Amino acid sequence: MKKTVFVLFLTLGMSQLLLADGIEFFKGDWKAALESARKQNKLLFVDFYATWCGPCIHMSKTVFPDAELGSYVNQHFVSVKINAEEEEQELVGSVNLEAYPTLVFFTSGGEIITRHVGYLEIDELRQLAEDVNQYPALKQAVVKGNATRNQLVRFLTMARQADRALFDQYAPGILQSLSLPDLQDADTWKFVSLADMMPGDNLFKKIIAHTSVLSATHSDFAELIFEALNRQKAKAVAAQNRQLMAPYKDYLKMLYDSLADQKYPAAYFDLLGDKDYYRDMEDLSSYAKSLVQLTDQYHTGSASALLESALELAKASSESGHQAKAVAWAEQALKLEKTKNQVYSASVVFYYAGKNELALKTAQQLYTFELDESEKEAVDDLVKTIQEG
Repeated sequence: MKKTVFVLFLTLGMSQLLLADGIEFFKGDWKAALESARKQNKLLFVDFYATWCGPCIHMSKTVFPDAELGSYVNQHFVSVKINAEEEEQELVGSVNLEAYPTLVFFTSGGEIITRHVGYLEIDELRQLAEDVNQYPALKQAVVKGNATRNQLVRFLTMARQADRALFDQYAPGILQSLSLPDLQDADTWKFVSLADMMPGDNLFKKIIAHTSVLSATHSDFAELIFEALNRQKAKAVAAQNRQLMAPYKDYLKMLYDSLADQKYPAAYFDLLGDKDYYRDMEDLSSYAKSLVQLTDQYHTGSASALLESALELAKASSESGHQAKAVAWAEQALKLEKTKNQVYSASVVFYYAGKNELALKTAQQLYTFELDESEKEAVDDLVKTIQEG
């Protein structure tokens, strides 16, 4: 009996030891990690991090060491940590990192399956790893033609990069068949976000038609719509054809009418669309003209809008008339409202406009506000920049 208890205790103890280290990260370069994954028939999990990144450090201390998470990930993946600012620069360049941490799952052939940008809790990373681990089986079901609709959506959500041919084959039909209840589902919405919609698409029109419901369901609703509108703008700019901005302006108005408290006439969106078009066309004269018209006609009563326009104009143009207009807007904004953020922005406007004495005087007013340590450091830097400028 004692022997049995001892063996059981030893077995449990060994199990805890095996779980204790959390995720085991591969020791070696990317080429060796790929070879290891191929030999073990595993996928790869890569943590692209930076040494100064707070969320990266927090995940390394509190998420990756989790015993149960490590047990699952170690069983199914070869895991790699890459300091994206120093290591494997060819791979880092191909991944097109935008922020840290970026967590990327690869096939053993080095193709990206899916990625997540930002911090994840233990259960969130576990769920993502489980979804990715099912990728080969989901792909097999899709290729054989016996995947359910739910399986197809889950596969296509991950397949956009790793299996683009299959994504292009199946995604259009699924996207066009989505109902409102489908669009309210979080997993389906994630799939929709990969669709590269344009304002003329039936799916886009369907989503816009249900703005009130979907904007309340999905926090990134407006972001998804703006991405589609920006594709339309890019198309117009590439063709150097301002007429192609018409859908951009029309749907922008529809979005504002549905979500914004203040309503604007169609003429407002004509000017806003023209401003955005000319800015991307790098037609400075037309851009500045549209910005001035837009601001003087619609934003003179809003301190934040005046300062936003003033910053745009002051940074974009060194023409004396434009600089004077930017200064006037900033001064008008401070008469309307004088928060520390607005005083800071006005000081920057004055600096860009070459009004260093006014910029310094305005910046020094910030010391009369209650500032935390980081804010005081930012103000000190601004004052120093103006004094040296």
